[in-house]
Amino acid sequence: VPVAYEGKCSCNCDDVYEPVCDSNGVTYANRCEADCKGAIIDYEGECVKCALLTIEDVPWVNSLFANVDKFCECEYTVYPGCMSGQSIVMIFPMYLSTCDDNVAYYYTMEGELNAIYACTSGTTKHVGISFSEASIVPHAVEMLHQIAGGKDKWLERPFMSNSNCFVVPPMKFATESCEVMEACIAGGIPVLLLSAGMAGATAPSTIAGAITQACAECLAGLVYVNAIAPGHPAIFGTWPFGLDLRTGAMTVGSGEQALLSAGCAQMHAFYGVPGGAAGGATDSKMPDMQAGWEQMCSNVMGGLAGLNMVYEAAGMHSSLLGFCHESLILSDDLIGQAMRCVRGIEVCDETLALDQMAQVCMGGPGHYLGTEQTLGRMQADHVYPSHGDRTSPKEWVELGKPVLIEKAKAKKEEILATRSAARFDADLDREIRERFKIHLPV
Repeated sequence: VPVAYEGKCSCNCDDVYEPVCDSNGVTYANRCEADCKGAIIDYEGECVKCALLTIEDVPWVNSLFANVDKFCECEYTVYPGCMSGQSIVMIFPMYLSTCDDNVAYYYTMEGELNAIYACTSGTTKHVGISFSEASIVPHAVEMLHQIAGGKDKWLERPFMSNSNCFVVPPMKFATESCEVMEACIAGGIPVLLLSAGMAGATAPSTIAGAITQACAECLAGLVYVNAIAPGHPAIFGTWPFGLDLRTGAMTVGSGEQALLSAGCAQMHAFYGVPGGAAGGATDSKMPDMQAGWEQMCSNVMGGLAGLNMVYEAAGMHSSLLGFCHESLILSDDLIGQAMRCVRGIEVCDETLALDQMAQVCMGGPGHYLGTEQTLGRMQADHVYPSHGDRTSPKEWVELGKPVLIEKAKAKKEEILATRSAARFDADLDREIRERFKIHLPV
C-alpha cells in the first residue's frame, strides 16, 4: 500500500459546525471530529455545565459548583426525612441527593458511569444499575469489559444487571425503558424486569389482584426479552407495593406488603423462573422499633415463601425515599435471624436428642450444659448477633448503657475509614480513569 505521509491519518471531517459534547465536558465542532478523537459523545450541542441549586450560601456547595456556567430549571420532587439525627433529602427522578443541604445536580451519563465504578470497586457481589438513556449503555458495556478483563470474561460472569422499570402500570410498556433494555440485551447485561404497581392506584387494591397484574406484566417482559434474544438472562421482578388508602402513602412496611411479596415468591416457583420482590424496607424515618418490626416481617415472610432475591432488604426507610447506613449495619443481625427462620427445624435422630435425654435424666447431671452434643452444635443450631445486646441489665449498666444506634454509628465510621478490599488494582484503575471521567478519589 503506498504511504501518503508519516504520522496519524487525519479524519478529513467536513468544515461544518454541528457541535457535540463529550462525557468529559469537551465541545467538538461536529460528530466526526469527536469520533476522530475517540470521544464518548454525551449529547448534541455545545457543552453546558448544568446544575440546579436551591439552597442558601453554603461554602462547600459554592466550591462544588464553582465551574457551573448556568443553572437549569428542572422539575424535581424533594422528600425530606431524618436519619440518625441528620436531615436527608431524596431528589427524584434524575438528581443526586445530599445530607442537610438541598443540593442537586444533573445526573447524566458521567454520573451513571461513575455509579458503575463506585459499585464495582466497592464490592465483589453482583450489583444492579439503572440507565436513563439507551445511548449510555454501550459506554457502560465498554467499562464493564475493562473491569472484567475483556468481553469474554464479562459474558462468562456478568456481575451487573440492569434494574429496569419496563412497564408503566397498569399494563403499558415504557418506551424509553424498553429501549434501554434492548441496549442492555445487546451488551450481554442481565435484566431485572420490574413491575411496581401500587395496590389501589396503579394495580388492583386486593392482594391477589395486585399479584396477578404484576405477574402478567412480567410475563410480557419475558416475552419481550426472549423475542430479542432467546434465553437472555432475566429476573422476574414482581414488585407490587401496598398503599394506605386513607392517605395515598406507600406502605412497604405493612403486613400487606409482606403478603404481596410472599405471594409473588410462590408465583415465581409456579412458573419456575428466578424472581425477586421487595422486602425488608420500612415506612419509618429512623432505625427505631417500627423499623425493626416492619423490616423483619417482610424479610421473614418472603424468605419462608421461597423468594429467590429480596430487594430493598436492608437500610431502606421512609417508604423507599430514605436510606440509612446505620440501619444497613443493623440489618446484618436482622437478616441473619430471618435466614435462621428460613432454614427451619432440622429433624433427625441427632436433633431429636432422645439419647441425650436418657443420659441426662437417668443418672446424669440433670442438665444439658456442657454436654458433647450441646457444645458440638452450638454454632450450627444458633445465630449470634454481631450488634444486638443480650447482656443482663446489670452488665448493661456496667458497660455504660450502650445504645444500639451508637454502636452502629461506630461500626459505620470503622467501615468508611477502611479501603474496600474490592478496589481495582492500580493499573486497571488508571486505565479506567484514562478512558472515563471518574470523580471518585483514587
